[in-house]
Amino acid sequence: MQSDIYLGQTDSEDEDYTSDSSGEFTENNNVGVFYKFNQKNIQDERFMDQSLMTDYEKIHRSLFSKQITSGELIIQSRTYHTSSSFNTSNYAATFDELKSVIGFQLKSANIRVPQYNVNTTNNQIKFKINGSETIHTVTINPGNYNETELAAVLQETSSTKAHRVDSDVLRGTYYDNNPASITANKSGMIFKLVHSSQIKFLWNHSNVTKGTAKLFGFYPVESDSFATDHHSDKPPDMKQHYVDLVIPEIPGIAGKRSIFNGGRLDIIDRIHLDASRGEYVTYRPDNYPTNYFTPIRLSQLSIQLYSDNNLEFDSQNTDNDFVFEITVLRP
Repeated sequence: MQSDIYLGQTDSEDEDYTSDSSGEFTENNNVGVFYKFNQKNIQDERFMDQSLMTDYEKIHRSLFSKQITSGELIIQSRTYHTSSSFNTSNYAATFDELKSVIGFQLKSANIRVPQYNVNTTNNQIKFKINGSETIHTVTINPGNYNETELAAVLQETSSTKAHRVDSDVLRGTYYDNNPASITANKSGMIFKLVHSSQIKFLWNHSNVTKGTAKLFGFYPVESDSFATDHHSDKPPDMKQHYVDLVIPEIPGIAGKRSIFNGGRLDIIDRIHLDASRGEYVTYRPDNYPTNYFTPIRLSQLSIQLYSDNNLEFDSQNTDNDFVFEITVLRP
């Protein structure tokens, strides 16, 4: 077993387990199997000292044979990192099988804030030139940029440079809250992107271009019209704010649902990245009631991390670890 499991605490509940009118749980690869103790067999029965067997059963159940037991499961990515192709944003953590799991919660997460604020989730600009349906692409080399560097990189195409683009058709300028140097009726901390021809940006082309729009301060929509000069709509946002943790083996009722334009994602929790770039952040969610689900068997957790534009989180393959509370129903 490659993870640490301790089942010792209780979530309280002293009442005996009873099945519904549908009968016993079916035995299959996913559902636990239960022995149902019939308390009617000891109703009014007594021991030699005349104490009731039902009283003994309640004490035994509450102290030594609790029906609902909870413990912690620790998952560490470095434990499973056994090949060069390993991906810390999408990996399977295997362990000895746990039966009759009915509850699951994230207790803490330890994730490194990416050192790069431009990565594979936000480094593409798509546009069309007036009179043509051809879609042109500008790809920015991943790296750590400030606003001025991000504007300057659009001029750097040399393959010998670490920070560069693979096209030289755009020019960028960043105005740091200096209205006097900006086109009339424009102000604030904005970008100005210039092309020699009239173009229309396709910021809504994909989740990657939507991420780039956020980076430059544009709305994630297609430009209103063709123009040579385009000013961003708001100050740039160069930080990734959170990561969504998804574990497909866990029923959706145990987590939260992320709703976004065009889809939804059932997540265990949203991990806020409130530390500086390159630092590890320890996230501990606020306590909330456990939503129990039909008993399942667990021998694997598929750890999947998504960025805030619903793409796989670009962690630069740095390690992460998680502590989960597992609740088990015993016969």
